[in-house]
Amino acid sequence: MKTFFTFTTMQRSLRVLALAVMLTCGLFAGTQPAHAATTTVHDWFIESPFTANTLEGVSCPSTTLCKGVGYSGTILSSNGTSWSADTSGTTSPFQSVACPSTMLCKAVGGGVIRSWNGTSWSVDTFSVTTLYGVACPDLNLCIAVGLGGSIRTWNGTSWSAQTVGTTTLRSVACPSTTLCKAVGLGGTILSRDGTSWSADTSGVTSDLDSVACPSTMLCKAVGASGTILSWNGSAWSADTSNTTNGLFGVACASPTLCKAVGNSATIGSWDGASWSMETFGVSNPIFAIVCLSTTQCKASQGGTILGMVAQTRNNVSAGLALDVTGSVGCLTGITITEFQSNHPNATSQLQNGRYWTITPAGCTSGFSATLTLPTTFTPTANSTLCRYLGSGLAWNCNTSSFTTTPNLTVTRATVTQFSDWAAGTSAPTSATLTKFGAKAKTGKTGKQVVRVKWETGSELQVVGFNLWRKKGNAQWIMHNAQLIAAQHAGEIVGGQYKFVDKKVKAGATYFYKLEIVRADGTSEWSEEEKVSVP
Repeated sequence: MKTFFTFTTMQRSLRVLALAVMLTCGLFAGTQPAHAATTTVHDWFIESPFTANTLEGVSCPSTTLCKGVGYSGTILSSNGTSWSADTSGTTSPFQSVACPSTMLCKAVGGGVIRSWNGTSWSVDTFSVTTLYGVACPDLNLCIAVGLGGSIRTWNGTSWSAQTVGTTTLRSVACPSTTLCKAVGLGGTILSRDGTSWSADTSGVTSDLDSVACPSTMLCKAVGASGTILSWNGSAWSADTSNTTNGLFGVACASPTLCKAVGNSATIGSWDGASWSMETFGVSNPIFAIVCLSTTQCKASQGGTILGMVAQTRNNVSAGLALDVTGSVGCLTGITITEFQSNHPNATSQLQNGRYWTITPAGCTSGFSATLTLPTTFTPTANSTLCRYLGSGLAWNCNTSSFTTTPNLTVTRATVTQFSDWAAGTSAPTSATLTKFGAKAKTGKTGKQVVRVKWETGSELQVVGFNLWRKKGNAQWIMHNAQLIAAQHAGEIVGGQYKFVDKKVKAGATYFYKLEIVRADGTSEWSEEEKVSVP
């Protein structure tokens, strides 16, 4: 049986599942990864706004339509980019939903059946008992199961009632119109051949809470104490689940990818041969799951929908982590490739022998993530992670934390865009500054002057510049009367600048440095330039 909880705090965690080996070419010609190793990571994140009502079921007929149902008549709807609330017309709890197409969904629960026609929900007129599960193999057949062996069948027009035994049925799956499997309390499994129901031998007495069938030759049933059963087309056998936590939901995108979810935030993954188990964030139970494809699944945890996106990682070193913390649901995949060389446009601070390309699929914005990259140097508080802006030597740099054990890493939170990435020993001034120099010259009046020149590669975050000078061992003094405005403030475009210092004396030594003033009020600094005036 399901145990129901309500919660308000959501966290998430990342787990790695190694799957395959392949060779991936580098982004730039002549640049290749050092070794050929590919892993797939199934990354879970919070996708929908929180609702106070626990969500018990979720179904997605396409990437642009998902329905989540739960307590107090709650129905949430996703259009592929955001979630919103539907008007269900009831406060009765929903337990399950099935959508054979974007134009038809059936939601069932505590004495209610609701039907979605592509625009709105309406009441299906039928005297019903509590129903816990529903499946629709096509537009003209839906099967709902529930309390005391109750079975309801939809023929495309109306519902009819049937009762098979007295055992409560918790879930049903129909890979075709001629095969359905229903599971329930005490290890009960019923099979429908298109016209009638019969009992299967399950071999267990544990309560079964969910069943999924990616084909007529494979079904997975899950339940109490980590029970997982497998149907091979003729008989049921027990899988080794590697967990004792109760499992409440199971979904299969293919015969080689199934996901099981349950108590204590348990998430299990089937790769076609065996199950591996993990936990997601805090210990709140995950009740239901649906998989649109082998790269996308959605689950309900309390009052929130969780999204899953597959990360393909090529040749990455230990310590790398990309934790998607939120998304509007448009991500369909992420590819990360590590290169054992300096980025072609790396500044000196970023020339540490590694860089990464991170490429999202499905959308380029509408998500947030935390990125951790391993370093070849011992990181400090000055270390940083930088995203290449795509032009010249322009990088966007920031950092949130660093570690020196068990891996040398630097972490950056609130990442909202992906491209090329590199770890730096410090924030590179040349992220904006590409040239800086000072030379003594003879001026037009015949007197000595110092000409200071600089160039920028990007002024995306720059508002202006201050030129600082000191004579000999004296103190640094800002030499310009007011801020030298950036020529292309807020743009990924560079500028050229010149400042003539006429207040110098022959035989004296001067030092110059440039303060690059950023839009957030912080500053970057150039290297010092020493000039001896003849």
